[in-house]
Amino acid sequence: LVKKGKFLTRQSAPKVYELNASFYFYRRLFFDSKNKHVITEKSWKEFHEPQENIHFHYIKISDRGIKNFWKGDSLEFYYHYNKWQRKAYKEALKIINTYKIDAIHQLNMIGYREPGYLWKIENIPYFIGPLGGIDNFPNGYSQVFLGDKISQLKTNIKNQINKFQLSNNFRFQKALNRSNALMVATINGLNVIENKFNKKVVHLPETGVHFNDRDFKDAERGIDIIWVGRLEDRKALPILTNVLRNYESPLNVVVIGSGKMKNPWIKDLYHNNDKHNISFYENLL
Repeated sequence: LVKKGKFLTRQSAPKVYELNASFYFYRRLFFDSKNKHVITEKSWKEFHEPQENIHFHYIKISDRGIKNFWKGDSLEFYYHYNKWQRKAYKEALKIINTYKIDAIHQLNMIGYREPGYLWKIENIPYFIGPLGGIDNFPNGYSQVFLGDKISQLKTNIKNQINKFQLSNNFRFQKALNRSNALMVATINGLNVIENKFNKKVVHLPETGVHFNDRDFKDAERGIDIIWVGRLEDRKALPILTNVLRNYESPLNVVVIGSGKMKNPWIKDLYHNNDKHNISFYENLL
């Protein structure tokens, strides 16, 4: 699906489309099999075309909840999202009482903090993920703050909160223990879950690319780099900037994104990097 316009984040995209880098692959058998049931948010209803083998069940998040979602990074949203998950659980029980269900897949927004309640349903294989937000903001990224001590302090506090939540989110741990398979979006998240909870995890990266499997035999022709993301602290564009300054061979580099750090970061990106062919775009539309 393609929508013309200037959309730089999921939250700023039209409510019909999500701007994301996630790819999920299904066998044809999945689409051909009957009685698939999808529980989703009601505002998507008008954009779903009728599907012969897919039954949609729509549950509305409150208008305030939707507003908080599109703002992004709103703590209040999780209150409304939890209420939605409770309704989704009740709807799932109705479905199970009416149809024979072979498997349950809990696919939330990428974070682990709201695991829902479908793990309570017994005797049906249960899958969850891919999940993210598990690993903390790396200490090695501290260079991205460019002297902004307030942002650095906020990030350190977030890391401590995340560490506490991961250890004390009992619903997540129950979902973890109940799951027949858990998928995570990052290698660091995989390591955290396997080491902390002794749970076997499947790595399912958002990009669909496992870099360990890549073959760079043609690297002699040169390397082209594209960097896409929000220009804000946690995306750490200055790390790429510093790598470019220390990389001798000329590279073709394209950076796409926008955010509060756009001006200082892009200025720094071009500074003393004349040997590379660098292009910057806020969007490609």
